[in-house]
Amino acid sequence: MQQVMHRLGLVQGVMKIAKTVLLLLLGIAAIASATTSQTSSGTKPSFEVATVKPNNRFDPSVLNKAGSRFVATALPLRPLIMEAYRVRDFQIVGGPNWINDNPWDIEAKAAPDVILTWTESENPYLAGPLARMLQSLIEDRFQLKFHWEAKQLSVYELTFARGGPKLKLSVDQTTTRVSETKLGRGYVEVPGQPFRNFVYFLGRQLDRPLIDKTGLQGLYDVTLRWTPEPAENTRTSDFPTLFTALQEQLGLKLESGRGAVDMLVIDSVQRPSGN
Repeated sequence: MQQVMHRLGLVQGVMKIAKTVLLLLLGIAAIASATTSQTSSGTKPSFEVATVKPNNRFDPSVLNKAGSRFVATALPLRPLIMEAYRVRDFQIVGGPNWINDNPWDIEAKAAPDVILTWTESENPYLAGPLARMLQSLIEDRFQLKFHWEAKQLSVYELTFARGGPKLKLSVDQTTTRVSETKLGRGYVEVPGQPFRNFVYFLGRQLDRPLIDKTGLQGLYDVTLRWTPEPAENTRTSDFPTLFTALQEQLGLKLESGRGAVDMLVIDSVQRPSGN
């Protein structure tokens, strides 16, 4: 009887060990799967073909896309970084002087089924396929190495003016209308979209970062017209300044403040050696 009990104990012990090993193996597999998933989802798309050449003809700077083709003519690297990583000029730190002065010609082509957009249609804060492909090109051809660093800067805070907002909720709260967006200097029309989209497009026209303090949710039809500074040669000169227009047209106001802003800090970068 004692021998039977001893053998039973050994069997139970072996089963416990086997169960522990199985759990460990499953855990390792899960971690490996998660790592693979994160790696594959974080891979940036690339152009199928691309050429990068210095521009020595003093051509006017042009940035253009048509179908699956992207063309940049006589553009220095700095504005290309701004477009690719969706940052403003004041968010770029470091780098040699030539990234501001040396113009480049870039011709690139994506796969035929790729729709080249700078931002994701539903959320302009997210880089779209064209921006991510340009990131890949810059990191490959210009060997750009950088890191992100938060810095306290002067910002604008968007809040409610006295009397509250004068904003119009979209009748349809289920369908966004990003294709109807209209933008221009001193003009933003964002119908049927989250309020954050209006904040993004307005912020692109300001001289400092814009932080939304309204907390507004839902889809809105927002149109704002103002006279930008300086007022010469603008088509909106009959409209008030931005600060006044925000209060009169939308019941909002801009207040100066300080906030953390993500800065793109250049660690190293090189001129392309050839195609």
